[in-house]
Amino acid sequence: MNETQSDLIVKIFNYLSDNIYNQLDTLKLGEIFDKPHHEIINWLQVLEKEQELFKLVERAKIQLEFTKEGNQILENGSLEVIAYEAVPPGEAGIGLNILKKLVSPSVRKSGMSKAIKNGWLKVVPESCNVVRLVQEVEDEIRIQLKIVKSGGILDDFSLFELKKRKLLIQKTEKYFLIHRGKDCSKEICDSLRSRIFPISSGYLHPLLKMRSELRSILLEMGFSELPSISYLIDPDPNQIGAKMLQEIYSKGKIFHPTKLFVINRKVHFQTEKVKATRIRNTIVESHQVELLLADYDLSLGNLIAIIKELLRKLGIVKICFKPCYNPEMKPSLKAVSLYKASKKYEEVGTGGIFRPDLLSVLKASENLRVMRWGFSMENVFAIQNGMLMKNINKLIGNRVDLQTMYNNNNSKISNRNGNILC
Repeated sequence: MNETQSDLIVKIFNYLSDNIYNQLDTLKLGEIFDKPHHEIINWLQVLEKEQELFKLVERAKIQLEFTKEGNQILENGSLEVIAYEAVPPGEAGIGLNILKKLVSPSVRKSGMSKAIKNGWLKVVPESCNVVRLVQEVEDEIRIQLKIVKSGGILDDFSLFELKKRKLLIQKTEKYFLIHRGKDCSKEICDSLRSRIFPISSGYLHPLLKMRSELRSILLEMGFSELPSISYLIDPDPNQIGAKMLQEIYSKGKIFHPTKLFVINRKVHFQTEKVKATRIRNTIVESHQVELLLADYDLSLGNLIAIIKELLRKLGIVKICFKPCYNPEMKPSLKAVSLYKASKKYEEVGTGGIFRPDLLSVLKASENLRVMRWGFSMENVFAIQNGMLMKNINKLIGNRVDLQTMYNNNNSKISNRNGNILC
């Protein structure tokens, strides 16, 4: 642990010990110390292991965010009302061609049809004029958005319609409440402070650090962890996905939307040499990360958005997705990113949507979609730290350099401060 990390944990520890009777959560601590949320969780998990000083209780925070169109409606009104107001009152109305020139393309395409559907406007076939059918209208969409903006509560149907029109986006963020443990007191905190810090020796392996960081990020993104399947010998990743899928339907439980992940140790028995960025050949171990998402009416776009966010949090932003073949999935795709050490594009994961016929044995609804994504943690680590480590073999077995362990624990493994490595 480097000096900066140690100082941060000391500050958090001191703050918690001085405020043990106050209601705190990890989001508030992130604002106080101006640190990413997942880092705060990592440090608190270190403190949580010390006797029973603090207890972390998981919670979820649902936030509604306005889309670009939602903000425009807040400012100018809904498209259907704009279309209505563009038509002058009276039996003559306005020519359809003239009206189309007066309004924007979005009003022509969506606003006019919605106004006609609502019974506000009518196109007279004989004259091709658009006339008003009502004297005045109320902009219910704009009113509802203002209620959300002010912190008010809408009924479920209205909220569903706003999200369906892509005026609002619902985001769920996981955080932890921090409760005082039974052994937490000023005296115990003061006595432990000198014992816990500083940590002068005993450095974590970089891959273990990344595993811990990856686990925290996935938990923050709403995934639940399944127990590791211990050591796997050259497994088919789809078999792991099948076992995860079986977990959802085990013990006769009723299905509910699920996001799962598992990080397994994987043993390879082959004779080829280890590549500079891939651990997939000789007798070595690697970490296989598997994600499983199950919900109704999911699409490939949902999977791509989640993987992009995950890789962004890991410091990898320049990625592209390509179609690939997977007999169990249709459609399926893979992601690649530039590895600067070799100046080549390397794979950072594959996945897709399970074929519906493979889900038939579950007797699930026809619109149920199950998606899987898997990747080697070592591959992502090599791309993420391409300028730091030119050969991933240095992290394996007797090739490990102790000085490298020391240097990595005295520098930030994940490059998140704008200096993206690829």
